Amino acid sequence: MKVLITGATGFVGKATVQALIERGHTVRCFVRPTSDTTEFDGLENLSIFTGSLFNDEDLEKAMRGYDALVHLANVYSFWELNPSSYDEVNINGTIHVMRAASKSFLGHVVHISTAVVYGDAQPQPYNELTQYGSERFSQYADSKFYGEKFAEKFMEEEGLPLTILQPASVIGAGDLKSSGRQIENFVLNKYPVKAFLGTKITYVYVKDVADAIVRVLENPKTIGQRYLIGKESITHEEYLNKIAETANIKLPKLVLPDWAALFLAQALTVRANRTGKPPLWGFSIDMAKTFQAGFQADGTRAEQELGLSYTPVVEALEESIRWHMKNLEKN
Repeated sequence: MKVLITGATGFVGKATVQALIERGHTVRCFVRPTSDTTEFDGLENLSIFTGSLFNDEDLEKAMRGYDALVHLANVYSFWELNPSSYDEVNINGTIHVMRAASKSFLGHVVHISTAVVYGDAQPQPYNELTQYGSERFSQYADSKFYGEKFAEKFMEEEGLPLTILQPASVIGAGDLKSSGRQIENFVLNKYPVKAFLGTKITYVYVKDVADAIVRVLENPKTIGQRYLIGKESITHEEYLNKIAETANIKLPKLVLPDWAALFLAQALTVRANRTGKPPLWGFSIDMAKTFQAGFQADGTRAEQELGLSYTPVVEALEESIRWHMKNLEKN
């Protein structure tokens, strides 16, 4: 199968490229001119297409002659200097990609959403049959929710052969986004306090997400379906204790109550918006609200229908921590 991937140089994208090539598929990476593609040097059955996510001609040209598309490109963060970038990329970018895919008559399109689009859905753990909640806890989650809805609209109105995947919080070696930075900050003893210790979050190993993407692409019966990816939830306290144990560090003793943590996050966010510099410790109000609420997803359906086998969260977390420790030593 010949597969085009947007967002190929990202955390999940790199793992997906590797998984597809290992399964014998041909991959084309749709990247921006500024993207670093050196990690792909020397890989067989891989090509690079440079273009803009907002240029339909670029997208249609990249899709020409290809069988399937994996749409991974997105803005994933809990604070942006220009908050309109969430909607610009995660909504408008998705519309451009899905429109081009509809015109290109691809055999299969896989849109990567996120488990946090369910927001305050109840009961938890929620599954694919659970009604989405009325409130989401970050601009990122909101933009991914609407991006997903527009993708579904192309499926319903244009007949786009779409499958939607909703990964939980993705962890593993090579994570340079929010989860990875949090691990680094704790390893470096940058955090003076702890918070939201009882909150439960569902985590999933990055290679399991890549495996799910490949399995979906290879199974035409998944077209028209939606799959949560991730199953095992742990408390934030368990998460931090694993960091301390693996990195052989001491965690802060001071624990903030929720109201104080939210107040601090709001103050740090206001300051960041004024200075144009990211919030101290990355502790934005969107991150704080997400951690206070937590989320528990039940990705059992992916096990049953895709044959996916989940890696224990502790193993994935240990790999991520050790990678960050080694990365910090190098720098």
